[in-house]
Amino acid sequence: MTLRPHTSARFLPLVLLLFGAALLAGCAEAEPEAISWYYGPGIRYNGLGSTFAWSPHESEQRPYHHHGNPEFQKLVRNMIEKALEAKGFHQAASESADFWTDYWIGRHEVEDSMVNPHGEVFEEGTLVLDLVAPKSGQLIWRGVVQGRVNDSTPPEVREKRLDAAIQQLMKVFPQK
Repeated sequence: MTLRPHTSARFLPLVLLLFGAALLAGCAEAEPEAISWYYGPGIRYNGLGSTFAWSPHESEQRPYHHHGNPEFQKLVRNMIEKALEAKGFHQAASESADFWTDYWIGRHEVEDSMVNPHGEVFEEGTLVLDLVAPKSGQLIWRGVVQGRVNDSTPPEVREKRLDAAIQQLMKVFPQK
């Protein structure tokens, strides 16, 4: 009598392959790994107001602000503007805005020995979104989101991850 493997056992390699592919696809579009925020000394407990403008001092304050090409910078600004508008804020001239907004982006290498005992080195990106009181120049609020960066990821996937990072910040964004 010849014993044949159970039918489901023959499909186990295929099931494992599909599961692995789904897991990797999920990682490619994963939400940011870390998010934090805090209120600065310029916080107004009665709300932010309804209008925002880009800080007129953004390039002076952060020489490393313009990480990436100009198209990428425009994409980041547009995503932030759309997210603020979706929360009910409206863009105004810097002289009349209730708060100014600014962002900066940084990248650095991180070593993780949790997966590989010899250490896995990967790049981590950080997006910082600041709200500043126009009259005093004091920080009202800062949101920070971090996640892995992989330059070989297709641009549309990177764009989705950036949008997900901004949406995560909007979940903890102060109210109007």
